[in-house]
Amino acid sequence: MNLSLSSRLPGVLKVPHLNPLFLLLLLVGFGCSKPDSDSSTDESTRASVGLTNEIPGEMVSRDPIVQLEEKAARFDRSDPNQFRIGLAIHAALCKMKNQERTGSRGLKLVPSRAVPVLPVEEIRQLGELDLTGRQLSSILGLSRFTHFTSLYLSDNRLSRLQPLAKHNNLLALTLDENQLDDIAALSELTRLNLLSLDSNRISNLEPLAKLTQIKYLYLGNNRIVRIDSLKNLENLVALDLSANQLTDLSPLYGLVKLETIGLYDNANLTQEEIKQLEKVLPRCTVNHNTGKKK
Repeated sequence: MNLSLSSRLPGVLKVPHLNPLFLLLLLVGFGCSKPDSDSSTDESTRASVGLTNEIPGEMVSRDPIVQLEEKAARFDRSDPNQFRIGLAIHAALCKMKNQERTGSRGLKLVPSRAVPVLPVEEIRQLGELDLTGRQLSSILGLSRFTHFTSLYLSDNRLSRLQPLAKHNNLLALTLDENQLDDIAALSELTRLNLLSLDSNRISNLEPLAKLTQIKYLYLGNNRIVRIDSLKNLENLVALDLSANQLTDLSPLYGLVKLETIGLYDNANLTQEEIKQLEKVLPRCTVNHNTGKKK
């Protein structure tokens, strides 16, 4: 009997000649009357359970990579577009911090061979970002950062603007000298005050019809024939439609806040069209070369 009892209690010395009653009293005296858990529990399992108990359930992420990405953004060097955007953001952060630390030693930029890993919280403190002339063919890296109020994306190689579709905080956006023929992604950016799309391949202006807060709109050097979609942009102050293929200016007649409009190099416009526009918008300066000798 004593052998059976001792074999079920780990750590107890197996002595065949001890009286069972004496053995039981001995066990109680050393606090071994009841094991806390199954003796077969693996030590590693105990350790993991202990760690989980110390951290509230809602704080434990099933995917630590996702949790990391919420705090930091990695701009991978293997993707040139991502990497160039990361370097530009890093430079903007350094500039912002150096301005805040006037008189202190300036922060150094990340070397070009490095891969920027930047705190998301700090990125969201930037109000504007200048990506002019960065040779970008994609701006997918901006999709998650919809807080910017100003983005400068001129002189790149962009043909798709879908990553900007949810940038509803934008007040100013420049996209001159790209390869754009579709601007549908801009249709919901209703807070825009300034939009510049010079020197692209745009012909359809319908996505701009709801941008009624816009004041400065630059559409020179595109492929625009019809401008009906602009007729409700009543807050326009400055408009450039130079170097297009316009024939009818009547959609502009109701834009009484216009102060200046550019109509240079629209070969199909007549002097009558220009004179009528000047008549209905007497406070607007109409810049053109219609009917003038070149």
